[in-house]
Amino acid sequence: MSKKKFLIIIVVSLFILFSLIVFIWLHIKNKGNEKLATRLYEDLIDSVITQYPNTSYDYLSIYVDNIVDPLNKKLLSDGSKKEILEYSKKYSSSVYDMRLNDLFTSEKFKDSNLTGICISFNFNLLDYGKAYINVYSYLDNQAAKVQTYMVKYSKNNWNISKINTEILS
Repeated sequence: MSKKKFLIIIVVSLFILFSLIVFIWLHIKNKGNEKLATRLYEDLIDSVITQYPNTSYDYLSIYVDNIVDPLNKKLLSDGSKKEILEYSKKYSSSVYDMRLNDLFTSEKFKDSNLTGICISFNFNLLDYGKAYINVYSYLDNQAAKVQTYMVKYSKNNWNISKINTEILS
């Protein structure tokens, strides 16, 4: 084998190795960061709850079973869901993972005069690192609200912009 062929084989091999390393690095980098996704949902909860005038609630119900990491489009782990519910205890010592309908049919809440907020999320992906998240909230005996947020992933952080608020009757 001539020197020229040997050098070509070395250069091609190094190029393939470099390409493989770059591919693996990009795959790991873009895999999603569940901690950042958890923080994103905590920030959305803060944004919703601080819009209501009451500072203490008898309960807070946040439906976390369907929340998604916007980067990898997978449901958050049970540990991250529990972390979000624990974080929410700063607003109420009684935090539940229930849908609004489940809350109303629950024996505990059927005939009570408790004051609380129900929150749920609906995720819509636009592009990698960019999504709409609709946050549905219901304060006892008042109209429900849906707030649409655009979230963008940039420099290892989620930027949140409120797009729209709609009152549902």
